[in-house]
Amino acid sequence: MVRLNGGIFYARTPGLELASPRTSNGSVGQTIYRDSTFNGFGLTPPAYTALVPNAGAGAPDHPDIFVFDKNYHNPRTYAWSATFEQAITSTLKLLTAFNYAKGVHITRFVNRNDAVFGSPWSTGLGADGKNG
Repeated sequence: MVRLNGGIFYARTPGLELASPRTSNGSVGQTIYRDSTFNGFGLTPPAYTALVPNAGAGAPDHPDIFVFDKNYHNPRTYAWSATFEQAITSTLKLLTAFNYAKGVHITRFVNRNDAVFGSPWSTGLGADGKNG
């Protein structure tokens, strides 16, 4: 018995994948993080029902900036398989199979304001859309 399969499988783009480039654009958002391991450093988190003190006050400090490729394509996978099966006896069969899959256009998340890239936007974008 010989079995051959193949196909091209397109992935959907989850809405969350589009959220970072829309909200982490350097002009309106910043990450304010606290947890109890910072208690000894003066960064104690507030009670559950309260807000982080001074949240949103001042310009973002080294904001995350995510971008979306203008040539974006949905991820896809090319796959094929081949299976060979041979009856040795009435109760014993030999089977050999090979599967191959190659993914292309895989989505990557890159923070363009990361220190690796030199943090080009230290305070985010101003109201005029230029570096603040």
